[in-house]
Amino acid sequence: MAQPGRSDLKYQWYACLPTEGVARVSPLRLVAGVEVLATESHEVWLRGTSLGLRTHDTLRSVLGCRLYRPHGDGQLFPLGHTVPLGYEPQGTWTSLRQWLTTTLPKSRMAVRAVDSVPLSLVRSGNFQPAALLSVARSDWLAYASTAPLARLERLVFATSANRTVVMGHPLPPLPGEFYWIRHGIAAPVGMRWAPAIDAAVLGELFGLGEGDIALLLLNGGSSVIRSDQFVGATRSAVRLTEGAGHAAP
Repeated sequence: MAQPGRSDLKYQWYACLPTEGVARVSPLRLVAGVEVLATESHEVWLRGTSLGLRTHDTLRSVLGCRLYRPHGDGQLFPLGHTVPLGYEPQGTWTSLRQWLTTTLPKSRMAVRAVDSVPLSLVRSGNFQPAALLSVARSDWLAYASTAPLARLERLVFATSANRTVVMGHPLPPLPGEFYWIRHGIAAPVGMRWAPAIDAAVLGELFGLGEGDIALLLLNGGSSVIRSDQFVGATRSAVRLTEGAGHAAP
């Protein structure tokens, strides 16, 4: 990690996340006091002056994100643990709002259908493991209310009026539609799209950004879920989504 130093305790939390997860923390650019430090490795550090529910859930939505609380001597303790794992990173910290403005690519509009390439779903003889589950919202709420926290913290979800999309491993044992994913394109398990366009090319046609998912639905439609619509699967986050729809299918 970083070298020993003295922590400025005005910062109540630190987080280390993979570079590819930066797009998911874009909502935090509106939270006062959040700063970022880019390293030479494939990691980015964030820190902030308060760890509210919104901030906590946004950070937990990034797979691979590690949260820490600082000590006065600069040591960092994993959230919920009493043994330090290193020291706060050293370098030039920048406002997340300013850094994202100059770093992230311009957003692209999602296309609801790839008009130039009519797609259909056909049976596939190649097994692809499930990476996403579309489940009834009521079933997801019931599961999240009682599931072990160790299972929930491995998951992220996005919710609409009636359905919830869940990603992570292992997926919850709930009745629903399971999807496999390649380069952001999600197709029902046991199915493939035709014509057999390369998934990376298809992602460009759908206008997918980093972490976005395009669902190819059994009814012939499609739906794009943006990365910032996924949140970490905590009990509080699941309860808060009740009555508030996101843009998932």
